[in-house]
Amino acid sequence: MQFNRYVFDCYLATEAGQKALAFFTQLPKLVEQRQAQTLRDFLAVRLPSTQPLEYWQEQIELAADWTLAETEENSRARDAPVEASANIDEAIDGYLDFIDELIDEGEWPPRDLLTFIPGLSLFVQHLDRDFFLPYFLVDHFFQLETICSEFSIPLPPPPGKRQYRERLYYYAEICRSLHEFRISHGLSPEEMAAFLYDFAPRVAPGFFSEGELPDPINVQLVITFKEQAEKIQNKQAPILIQGNERTQPGDIILTYSISPKKSIISIARAVSKGFFDPFSYYPQQIWIGSPRPIPPLHLKQMRENEILGEKSIIKKNMQAIAGVSFTPTEYNAILSMLEARDFDTASLPRLISLDLPQAAQLDNERDVETELLEPLLQRLGFTEEDWLRQMSLRMGRGERVYPDYALLAQTKRGEESARFIWEAKYRIANEASLREAFFQAKSYALRLASAGFALVAVEGVWVSLAREQFTFDKLLHFSWATLAQTEGFSSLAKLCAKSRLETAK
Repeated sequence: MQFNRYVFDCYLATEAGQKALAFFTQLPKLVEQRQAQTLRDFLAVRLPSTQPLEYWQEQIELAADWTLAETEENSRARDAPVEASANIDEAIDGYLDFIDELIDEGEWPPRDLLTFIPGLSLFVQHLDRDFFLPYFLVDHFFQLETICSEFSIPLPPPPGKRQYRERLYYYAEICRSLHEFRISHGLSPEEMAAFLYDFAPRVAPGFFSEGELPDPINVQLVITFKEQAEKIQNKQAPILIQGNERTQPGDIILTYSISPKKSIISIARAVSKGFFDPFSYYPQQIWIGSPRPIPPLHLKQMRENEILGEKSIIKKNMQAIAGVSFTPTEYNAILSMLEARDFDTASLPRLISLDLPQAAQLDNERDVETELLEPLLQRLGFTEEDWLRQMSLRMGRGERVYPDYALLAQTKRGEESARFIWEAKYRIANEASLREAFFQAKSYALRLASAGFALVAVEGVWVSLAREQFTFDKLLHFSWATLAQTEGFSSLAKLCAKSRLETAK
């Protein structure tokens, strides 16, 4: 998705856009007056499960105290107000010096300071509003990743788990990327904040609703503490839990409580991907939803089960269990244990079979490209010299897109073409996602005068041909089980093998 200034201006003219713009215009005043309730009310509508009022009160108090101290220090020194930085590099240098001063003087342990990034961001925004944005995506870093991916905003990878100082520095690098995006599209600082916290989440939502979740292909076990266990029993959602970064939306989540008794207490679904949140005390996180409480399955009972008793993590008394995978056989053993206790398992999620042995090892779109698509292209007679990955292509006024794989492509400006297009997705789990991927790839194929295009995901391959006018209802689907058979692969090869495309010129 490309940023469209006309669409954004239309949004700004709406009541929602006006409210967001007004909020960020008055934000410095809210900090000065320590109005945490207004801040929390604004975020609660846009970031489900944002932190409680007490958390935001602490953040605003910190920002207000630092701002007041900075103002009083300048007054005592009879200095003029601190001048804003001349450019983003100067602003970031000042921020890094400030962080180093806080840490090196022993005032703030770096890991503790990470939990005050929102307050810190409000303070440095007060100093340099042109270069720093307030950071409110606490425990929602995956949503920032989604927004940056959707709007082609470069987001550098975060530092490692134990690099606490570097994770504090990382906020400045986020601001650098967002600043460059803001300048390139002519947005004011307030418009950029409205884009990030109100406009973008409307078109790139972070959470999946239950009806949108892909069918599950993985099962993971996570640990829950008292507060989380209470939310599960009350069927509250979504719930933030420490988890595995490999988690994908739709995965089945077994929640294991360590108090009062060690037991699995519910079966839920992941409603976000697993993510590393650089500004959280415990950075490896997932959000879960649709928790279904079950009769507790105690550790002792699982040890006695002939299948689960052989699992190493159970033999080790469930030590370091966050994000441990369970096989389909092990999950079915859990369902059988519940059924033996007369618990109706009909409402519990079931794994689907994709006839794809490596499905559990695929985590993202790039894995689909390297582990599924490229080997398939080689089977179809292509070599790496035959495909152009992420071909840069201009579509309309100023808009640039990047088809994943253009086969037998010509790149001369104004005469771009490709015999065939392949678009990779991690999951195409329902008709809505299939239609979205179809029309995206169709636009590329029409622009490049291609003979056809194909979509590839863990669910299989879909092919559409120009001779069929790229009609959605005439899509041909091949499961991976079908492509593993000679007859099925031959059918695909007749449509898009290299020899076929070359002779069809």
